[in-house]
Amino acid sequence: FLSVFWLLFSCSEDKGKMLRQLEMLEAANRADSVMDNDSLAEDLVGYFDDCGTPNEQMRARYMLGRTYYDLGELPRALETYLKAAACADTASSDCDYKVLSRIHAQSADTYNDQIQPQSQLTELRKAEYYARLGKDTLMALECYAEQAYAYQILNNLDSVILVEETAARMFHEIHNEERYAQSLGGAITSLVEKGDLKKARDYAVIYERSSGFFDKDGNIKKGREMYYYAKGKYYLASNYVDSAEVMFRKLMKTSSLNRRIAGSKGLQQVFERKGISDSIAKYANLG
Repeated sequence: FLSVFWLLFSCSEDKGKMLRQLEMLEAANRADSVMDNDSLAEDLVGYFDDCGTPNEQMRARYMLGRTYYDLGELPRALETYLKAAACADTASSDCDYKVLSRIHAQSADTYNDQIQPQSQLTELRKAEYYARLGKDTLMALECYAEQAYAYQILNNLDSVILVEETAARMFHEIHNEERYAQSLGGAITSLVEKGDLKKARDYAVIYERSSGFFDKDGNIKKGREMYYYAKGKYYLASNYVDSAEVMFRKLMKTSSLNRRIAGSKGLQQVFERKGISDSIAKYANLG
């Protein structure tokens, strides 16, 4: 009896402080700050396991998972996300479906980092489902749209196009023209591979005009340069070989290894088309 009384007294005494610390971590997460205080996050998990509601336990474990992720401990982050999701009392009327949706979305993001597209799709579908239960329409739509990236890794071109076009239509319906254009842009490479060059060209025009990723001189925002690969593939398929080369050379100027590899593969195809054997060998080795 005394131990139970002491636990209740301790919970009552400390809960306000612990909730403030949890809210501080949540604010840092929303601000996309680097979270590296795993000791604090672990203490919060321990406290709310003893003294918290299912929602509080879920929130604390979610922040611990985000901390492990920022520390580069991806397996521990995934394990913690799974435990956080298991804390949710989905039979309760006050279940925090919005947080549960974000936990599954972060799990999907981690699977994406590990190139596990099937697991990524599973988590994105769960994230979309719980977002809808939480009446978070925009989150549900974003989780649906993100599924296209997993289908790209799986080389399922028809599903990429279907998801991107469906998402674009839904973004258009809620008057989010930037996301509408960005979704159409995500379908371009798959459309080129399928041979639908007219639609690929039309989507490129919309993407460059309305995505918000280009400056007044037509240069794309840093970090979005992979679009040059899609545009280069379109030019190559349309027999504008010199224009394709310009796009692929832009990728070679970036700091990203993946983008430079894509650029080198594109240049290899350009020089195969031109019949320049020395350059074919050079860029084949880079790729």
